[in-house]
Amino acid sequence: MNTIDILDDIIHHKNGIIFQINQIEECLLILKSMSEDKEKLNSGKFSNYFAFTENLIIEKMLLSLGKIYDQYEDKDGGNKVRSIRQLIKFLEKNPNLYENIKLHSYTEGSDNKRFLKNFNINEIKSNEEFIALIKNENPLDDRRLRNKFTQLRNKYLAHNEQHFTISNNNNLDWSEFYELLDFAKDCIHTISWLYLNIPCYFNGKFIQLYSSERTEYCFQNVKNLIPEK
Repeated sequence: MNTIDILDDIIHHKNGIIFQINQIEECLLILKSMSEDKEKLNSGKFSNYFAFTENLIIEKMLLSLGKIYDQYEDKDGGNKVRSIRQLIKFLEKNPNLYENIKLHSYTEGSDNKRFLKNFNINEIKSNEEFIALIKNENPLDDRRLRNKFTQLRNKYLAHNEQHFTISNNNNLDWSEFYELLDFAKDCIHTISWLYLNIPCYFNGKFIQLYSSERTEYCFQNVKNLIPEK
């Protein structure tokens, strides 16, 4: 694969970063649907099942977020992961890629507002400047959040270490979760549009590789099968 193909693979592959974002948003739709009928789902004879499902969905969201922000680095240069870190490493090794953006045109519109915070196409003149902006805006640049997120992923989700217990001190709160998710979406949108000429937002909506609303519709039908008390 050439450099553009590799970049496209990390972002747009059927199991790439966009897919992981779609998985998270699908889970969020189901959680929202569950919360709308929380009393009904918690009080019936299926309450244990829905509690179990809710826990699985939350773990799935954290796993997908962990893949997006995976810190894994193969020292031998063999196995690569599709992550924001890998994107940054790839851009660092291919500074000539920034020449691609000169071939693309940009239109004014609301989707441009989803570019990375503080990004200005007229001010960023090189790969190095753009990479520095990504690193500076990345929520995991905050050591406290990075340590919390890394511990949750490595010690609980991936390895289930005996001496690690989730508490209010080391668990992600929803504001931190959405901060990580929103940065990932804006970062991928910016990189994809700049280097591949493929925006990831259309009319304010993040691109979908499949219909997550279809899953929500199916779940709504399942809820409707449960009789009201």
